[in-house]
Amino acid sequence: MLSIRPVVCIAQPRKKAQIRHKLKQAIEHAQLLCQNFEDTKECRVAWDEVNDLTHALHNQVPPELDRERSELSKREYDV
Repeated sequence: MLSIRPVVCIAQPRKKAQIRHKLKQAIEHAQLLCQNFEDTKECRVAWDEVNDLTHALHNQVPPELDRERSELSKREYDV
């Protein structure tokens, strides 16, 4: 007789923990990089990475994509 064992999926919490770790590192990197150099391209890129990781952590769609999707959904197409 075969016994059925329950399967526990731990991938999602592990992924969130990895994202949190990367987010913490990205924030520290951006703070160090941008100290007294807030108007550089490198600083903007560093904070963009922080924003991307924050959205990933909270499973959010970045505002640019959300805006684009809402505009496409309002269009009317002739079929």
